[in-house]
Amino acid sequence: MRWIAVFPLVAIALAQGFPLENLYGPFRVKELLLPNVVVLETGHRFLLGGIELPHWARERLLENQLRQRKLPLGLKSRAAEARLCTQGFLSREIYLELEMLPETPLVYLYVPQLQSHELILERPAFVFQGHPFDSLNYIWVRSGCAWATGQGRWAALFAEAQKAAQEERIGLWRP
Repeated sequence: MRWIAVFPLVAIALAQGFPLENLYGPFRVKELLLPNVVVLETGHRFLLGGIELPHWARERLLENQLRQRKLPLGLKSRAAEARLCTQGFLSREIYLELEMLPETPLVYLYVPQLQSHELILERPAFVFQGHPFDSLNYIWVRSGCAWATGQGRWAALFAEAQKAAQEERIGLWRP
């Protein structure tokens, strides 16, 4: 039944003259439902692929996330910073890459490539038919605003990004 929600989205994207391979858009995000659901202005809801955001508004849920990941409860103070990290990008037009899994489709969010002064961070360039894009899922993990979950096609890339954020002690991993 969850697949049914994907087909109207694909139809909308095709009517707009996009996709570039399997990238659809542009769309606007209405809201993020923690820890990993994105709601588009069209009303479509998707699971974010490969990442999980901290529950910045509900302390008990955040504590459960930290316990499950065997992380110190001291990271609670960093959750509000993660909210600021994600909100700054959601005002932009985004593009979606869908990964169809048997249980549910996963979505990866992209924005046209940011200028270097907008984000000082090493990151891979995602290119779709010659158009450069930045992956918000990757940026959020690399900035220490989200955790890698180990699922989806970009799982290894997100795990590397999380390791780099931990080593550099940025975002959630700050002392």
